[in-house]
Amino acid sequence: MEAVTPKDEEFIYENGVSIFQLDLEREITFINRDFIKINNYSKDEIISQKYNLLIHPNIPKAILSKMWETLRSGENWNGIIQYIRKDGSFYWSHTDIKSLIDTNNNVTGYISVVKPTSIKMIQETTQIYKKMLQTQA
Repeated sequence: MEAVTPKDEEFIYENGVSIFQLDLEREITFINRDFIKINNYSKDEIISQKYNLLIHPNIPKAILSKMWETLRSGENWNGIIQYIRKDGSFYWSHTDIKSLIDTNNNVTGYISVVKPTSIKMIQETTQIYKKMLQTQA
């Protein structure tokens, strides 16, 4: 599946908790019903697709690098992420991602819980991300 071209149209995400699971290659292996409602992908369309397909290009690479570094170490990560829906519209959310650990302390995958965030958090995060993107080059 090709990446979706982002639009300047915001989807207002006010309720529901989107849950999805990723394997070590960051491919989506599980989604819940709210994920389908919020992102507008069917299960068949999104399972086995890379997580990055959902990430808006306005998210600085440094944020994603730190997130994956944290998760690979077995720690949990949380922050504000801008996602792209199937139709190209975007939404902001508070995202908690937990590393799944087996009995030998090996990371075996990740589970993400995505929920609405406040307008204040979106405004603060947008400003931080804009500054980071200006220096990203």
